[in-house]
Amino acid sequence: MTKEVQVMYLLQRIHHNSIAIPGPCDPTSPAYQAALQHFGPEVKDNITSCQGATEVFQAVMANQVCYGVILMEDSAAGALQHASLLSLFCTAKVVISDEVFRTDATTAPTPGLGGAHQPPGNTQRFVIISKVQGVATGNDKTALCFGLSHKPGALRDCLNVFCRYDINVLSVQSLTLGEKPIIFAEVQGHSTEAPIQSAMKDLGGLATFLEFLGSFANQNRQQ
Repeated sequence: MTKEVQVMYLLQRIHHNSIAIPGPCDPTSPAYQAALQHFGPEVKDNITSCQGATEVFQAVMANQVCYGVILMEDSAAGALQHASLLSLFCTAKVVISDEVFRTDATTAPTPGLGGAHQPPGNTQRFVIISKVQGVATGNDKTALCFGLSHKPGALRDCLNVFCRYDINVLSVQSLTLGEKPIIFAEVQGHSTEAPIQSAMKDLGGLATFLEFLGSFANQNRQQ
């Protein structure tokens, strides 16, 4: 166990579920509601308000909190959050340890989407970040991002790796980080499982870079 992980466990024992969220600790805040939905109403006094996603990452990295709640997707705005978040994941020593789906019945603004009011019925996907890897449950998914070489068939070759090990690809999205095209993918399985480990090893030999973003339980979208 590394020193950082030991500190993490110590924080958990002292502060219980200390959590950072983007935006105010207000009942109308989607991030606040997602935190209560995932951790339970008993954590409401342990939630810390941050200005945005970057500050949430910093709080987790500095061991000020055990967990962070980050908006990853929004049905009204699309998966626009990924591009800005990937740079944080690639530099911070944190992983996605769980996810939360919630349907917004209000029109409260969501930090990270320019403060825009979202329509009622809008579904948002939040992820829980921490320094502790999510435990395998038997129904998990693994998030990765990787870079492609500039040649025909580069994406096909990378995706064929998952087919080789009979791994179901749940989602693939092409994004741009700076001027570099990158792929954000989620696949079925946990990083502790042999097929995922073998696929990541092979993918690392094909991609220009490979970042493991976390393995976590595959939650059902709430309607």
